[in-house]
Amino acid sequence: REDFPGTVGTRVRGGKGAGNVLRGGIAVTDDVAQVDPSLFEVFDLPMSRGNGRDALRTPTNTIISESAARRYFGASDPVGQTLTVGMDSSDAYRVAGVFRDLPKNSDLYFSILIPLPRTPPSETWFHWGSSSLQTFLRFDTPATAQAFQQKLGAFVDRRGLKDMGKDASRTQQLKLLPIARMHLEPQGTQSASRKMTVTTLGVVGLLTLLIAIVNYVNLATARAGLRAREVAMRKVLGADRRALVGQFLGEAILTVAIAAIIGLMLAELSLPLVNAAGGLSLTIPYALVAPALVALVVLVGIAAGSYPAILLSRFPAATVLASARAPGGGRAGNRIREALVVLQFGLAIAFTIGTFVLVSQTRHVRQTDLGFKRDGLLVVRSLADSLIDPAQKSAVVAAIRAIPAVNDVTVGNSAVGGSGENNSDNVPLPGVVGPGPSLRWVVVGPRFFD
Repeated sequence: REDFPGTVGTRVRGGKGAGNVLRGGIAVTDDVAQVDPSLFEVFDLPMSRGNGRDALRTPTNTIISESAARRYFGASDPVGQTLTVGMDSSDAYRVAGVFRDLPKNSDLYFSILIPLPRTPPSETWFHWGSSSLQTFLRFDTPATAQAFQQKLGAFVDRRGLKDMGKDASRTQQLKLLPIARMHLEPQGTQSASRKMTVTTLGVVGLLTLLIAIVNYVNLATARAGLRAREVAMRKVLGADRRALVGQFLGEAILTVAIAAIIGLMLAELSLPLVNAAGGLSLTIPYALVAPALVALVVLVGIAAGSYPAILLSRFPAATVLASARAPGGGRAGNRIREALVVLQFGLAIAFTIGTFVLVSQTRHVRQTDLGFKRDGLLVVRSLADSLIDPAQKSAVVAAIRAIPAVNDVTVGNSAVGGSGENNSDNVPLPGVVGPGPSLRWVVVGPRFFD
């Protein structure tokens, strides 16, 4: 705000499983987030009780979702009651409002909102190289956002000089990410995997559809001779070429429509199994799917039926009726069918190769040497909670170590493999002028490498 006055933005820390609620002496993990009161200037969070922006201006207030209100207070009125919430410390908050539950497909997870502390509880909050919070900004136009992006390099160099040295923007690159791309391009370890997964599945779907189109064209042209006399009789009875093409295109579109309906039914029937297996809550948005499916049916029907329709409508009536043999598509038609068969087999072979590569890569990921033994390794994330007293943590570690089946125990703020907290610092090198390279560091306990 000092460097960019007038900018509308808010900070969010926490989210899914980030905090605890103490009820009756029992701590329950919940989706707790610390936010600025300006959250309501950036996001439209509908309130069912109270004024969220005013409520979060008081450090001891909290606002909760409707489901959290039912979970902790039942049918009683939650407003005015006390809820003990813990993130950095366990504190009592007065419920000052209730907001409607977020959609299940939202990338923001929170059911309890508490104000961000005015005094950061940890130096990592203002330490360049750590990522403790998410910052959301609102701009009037894309051009304004682009102009703001151009200023971020100089901002990082100026503000990150102490922690990251000269030219800090080379190490710490800040970029604006449109919120519409947030789901497929999240920050962190999944930054590339989500978009790549969707792209890969889309390509597989298109190739599968292409194989189906080629297969339909091959079957339709192969059966062309069986329908030659039908075409000839219709021409004798007065049907023109346009009517015949329309008939065969209509048959192709009808075939695709039947296949689309069957596919949609199978998708609807399998959706509960997918949700149960993946812990998801996916639904088919028919308001979007239905128009797109109708357009796809028409396009695929035209693509699959055009060549067979043109081929069938070209048969000369007199020649067909006078001949004892069913006509074919000629030398050119045979070559086209042969090319389509080659294309179909080529795509099938490509799918087979891709499957083998995928299986090989999966086996490599599971069996490759990562530098540590992961078999029998158990990570207890709750021990990293700052609300646990050090004496209690030591007692829990000692109790786990006393279990006969446990070989050893250690603690750290990041699990092997990168899950957890980590920070970066410039480490000066002996005899070298300058701040030194930026290194990522992790706090670990004794016997971590044992």
